[in-house]
Amino acid sequence: MRGDNLKFYSIAAAAITAACLLLTGGCTADDKTDSPKAQFTLSTACVTQSDIVSAHDSEEGGEIGGNDEQYDGQLAVPAHISLDRISITSEIYPPLTSARVTSVFGYRQNPVTGKFTFHSGYDLAAASGSNIYAMLAGRVATAKWDDGYGYYLIIEHEGGVQTLYAHCSELLAEVGDSVEKGEVVAKVGSTGNSTGPHLHVEFRMGGKRYDPEWVLGGIYG
Repeated sequence: MRGDNLKFYSIAAAAITAACLLLTGGCTADDKTDSPKAQFTLSTACVTQSDIVSAHDSEEGGEIGGNDEQYDGQLAVPAHISLDRISITSEIYPPLTSARVTSVFGYRQNPVTGKFTFHSGYDLAAASGSNIYAMLAGRVATAKWDDGYGYYLIIEHEGGVQTLYAHCSELLAEVGDSVEKGEVVAKVGSTGNSTGPHLHVEFRMGGKRYDPEWVLGGIYG
């Protein structure tokens, strides 16, 4: 029975991936950027830069951790997830100088709980204690502990975009701090629901979470 379930989950994940490609024009990481420091001009017709609505509160301390939404038996995208391309027109600073992608945006079998869930960000494995850099200039909106995310930061940027950095061993910025692009804001760790040292990254706008592949795929892809 478990094998049948996993087979179905694989089909479901493939369907979600296909939907993402259809909605985003079938682009690959190579289509999005030519270099790690390229200018990103990503747009969407479906999202407006409205008041910031933080989506993390509903998931904090949850059964499946801060960065996964449990699969409910229906092939659907969770309400707080968007398959549109997030609007960012800026030069992104890589959050880690050296890392490898271990988990991407989409449905997966949660490595901690074993449940089929929607992973709302990008996981980058790196050495414990490595510097984590702010990808854009902004103001720290959240800096605290969560049972799922562990120690994490949310930085608000111009245009209503937020970036999240989770599972940190140490936070080096506080709520209200202004940070520059490329500033060290935290250290890589394995806090919260984690199986090893890594950085979980999210891009948010208007209460929705967007696929980091559109921004980071050319750097770590």
